[in-house]
Amino acid sequence: MVIQERKIKGHSDCYEESYPVVLAKKLYASGHMMPVDGTLVTGEVAAHINHGRWMVECPYAPCPSKQIVNLDVLVFYCGHCANWSNGGDFYAVALPDDREAIEAALLQRPIPEVMNWGPTETAASLLAENVVHGVG
Repeated sequence: MVIQERKIKGHSDCYEESYPVVLAKKLYASGHMMPVDGTLVTGEVAAHINHGRWMVECPYAPCPSKQIVNLDVLVFYCGHCANWSNGGDFYAVALPDDREAIEAALLQRPIPEVMNWGPTETAASLLAENVVHGVG
């Protein structure tokens, strides 16, 4: 049995292919082209943790897209709508300043399905939840 390191996952932990390759495939499948200049970054989207994975949701209200965050390059480009509401520019991905404390609190939980965090929560509130549920 192979024991995997417990950690909150990003793109490279979930996909064998690089973020640009996965993104290009999603864009092609939805009829869009990969942007020529990936350095155009306008605006920001906040990351959250869902089932032990750093995620972002497309901020364009009609778009249903959610993606695992590329923790190596903190940008978001929607593979569904091609960042239509942002003029096609990339968004910067915002991670919390206390990321390590949040991850540590969540990693005390026994299974990924209960490793969830949103930007309005604190590491202290996660630790309090852990105590209530008898973990940590």
